[in-house]
Amino acid sequence: MILRALFMACKALAVDLSTIGGDQFEKGFPGQVADFTDAVIHSRINEGATAIPFGRAVAKGASDGCIIMSAQAYSVAGISVKNVIHPRSTGGVVAYNQYDSVGLLTHGAIYVLAAENARDGDAVIAIVAGGGTLGSSQGGVADESDRITVPGAYWRGAVTAGSIGKIVLRGSGATIRTTT
Repeated sequence: MILRALFMACKALAVDLSTIGGDQFEKGFPGQVADFTDAVIHSRINEGATAIPFGRAVAKGASDGCIIMSAQAYSVAGISVKNVIHPRSTGGVVAYNQYDSVGLLTHGAIYVLAAENARDGDAVIAIVAGGGTLGSSQGGVADESDRITVPGAYWRGAVTAGSIGKIVLRGSGATIRTTT
């Protein structure tokens, strides 16, 4: 009863709980699954010597595992999911090291760090030179050398470069803006 009264008082005062104490809370963190309702996450072993940071596009490996995006990447296997109990990697960067089991989101919504500006509905582009960082069709069209389209993925809401944004992976039936 007391909680209900407190809730009603906050609602009447139009209190915004996202800024309690003057701090603006983060939307999410790179690799954090945004909604588990329809999330599909697969585990793959990092076959490469290069660590895979959270919230990056990851390529299929040669032995049913995965590798960080590189110029030799075959296709996108998914987006690396944040593991909250994962130990720190070399250099203080939290990432999946070689032979670690990597969680890959293949369907659902996930927070990522935008490498470039994106509009709501833009196609998600994996930037190979950025190690699988994620951009959009607004930043440039995909080609096979440096920018690879993440199949069925689009930006949910507009985001500026260097900010946390949400992407949704839906498969081939999604409506995605692919023009710049």
